[in-house]
Amino acid sequence: MSRTGSIVDRRVSIVIACYNQGHYLKAAIESALALAGSQHEVLVVDDGSTDNTAYITRQYPQVIYIYQNNQGVANARNAGFAASSGDYVMFLDSDDMFLPVAIDAGLGCFRKHPECGFVFGRYQNVDENGVLISGPNRTPNEPDFYAALLQRNLIGMQSAVMYPRRILEQCGGFNQDLRLCEDYDLYLRIARKFPVQKHDEVVAEYRKHGENSSRNYPLMLETVLRVLSAQTPYVRQNERYKSAMRAGISNWRQHYGNLMVREFRTHMGKYGVDRTALQLFKRLASCYPQGILDITRSTLRDLKSH
Repeated sequence: MSRTGSIVDRRVSIVIACYNQGHYLKAAIESALALAGSQHEVLVVDDGSTDNTAYITRQYPQVIYIYQNNQGVANARNAGFAASSGDYVMFLDSDDMFLPVAIDAGLGCFRKHPECGFVFGRYQNVDENGVLISGPNRTPNEPDFYAALLQRNLIGMQSAVMYPRRILEQCGGFNQDLRLCEDYDLYLRIARKFPVQKHDEVVAEYRKHGENSSRNYPLMLETVLRVLSAQTPYVRQNERYKSAMRAGISNWRQHYGNLMVREFRTHMGKYGVDRTALQLFKRLASCYPQGILDITRSTLRDLKSH
């Protein structure tokens, strides 16, 4: 691992993990540098990119640049955290952006709730050009965020979260065995042990584009169920948590299953029965058999209507 730039003791550290997304990285870095309020440091972890990530980062001498061979986003975030110095830490994907209030909102929430394992705010969706495509998400007030997270990922975006350094150290950071859902896994591990609090500020922008890893629906479903199953030892003695986890398993199966059904139908509508359609059908059969029944029923209804 090579590293350039000096580390100064600052209150908040911003870690940006990047793998071959230099075309978005400039906007991410500038959004981090523009954050208002407390002094902060910005670190970019280049996870073995083969594009212009290093060149883009070095246009900003105040940004700490770290290079490592490609090891995945969880490892990259952990590497950035290990090299950081802030009392609080936020993580930004290289294709997303912060809004200027992100630091002030997080620290303000911690001033009111210093006991928390993390705090989080809201985010909004933008397209690949940074144009707003949907307003901010809404998160309900929850009496028990661990129970709520067992049922769904109500946080939605990693960059909406601020962590105390001591909590990340106690929990061991991100699980490097996970290629996806590593953020959801960390939320669950922290919320199981510590209080969690939300605030209502919109702090980040999530960029929707064709390269988002969350579009691999079968892999997302497989991984999120693996993350939930890891909580089994901690919920088995609590009926409320057991019920919440059962609901979560059902919710995730339905969520990603419905997305796979929609993907299959869209492809069939454009291209008919081809090799890709058969692959999509096979994935549905293995991951979400209910989807096959849904498709069969809707096909029979269409035939009857004609």
